[in-house]
Amino acid sequence: MKKLKSIPVYILILVLSSIFIISCSNDPVTPIDLGPYQFDSARYYWSFKTLNLQFFTFHAFDTSNIVFLEAYNLFLYDGINFTAHNFGFDGLSAVSMGCFDKNNIFIGGSDNSIGSNN
Repeated sequence: MKKLKSIPVYILILVLSSIFIISCSNDPVTPIDLGPYQFDSARYYWSFKTLNLQFFTFHAFDTSNIVFLEAYNLFLYDGINFTAHNFGFDGLSAVSMGCFDKNNIFIGGSDNSIGSNN
């Protein structure tokens, strides 16, 4: 019974070794000689933008789509300009942000509209 089970294993080894031998007989792929190395210039022109605000966190989806979280606004950077987006709820003080992609941004924080009036 053991000899019958080992026959498929021998056939598999024979097939795989024949494929290996046949594939080695073909001409291998060789890289094209491009000459001496030429230094490439930068693919992105980096520039610096500043805002005099304190940001808690940011997510960079692309060089032209960066989201910054400030306590009362969400700032979107499109590569040229910052655009402030208010949360639409004056009592929200944001402290954290989570993102799945550029269309799903979740903001966490505290509700400051509830207070004690003494």
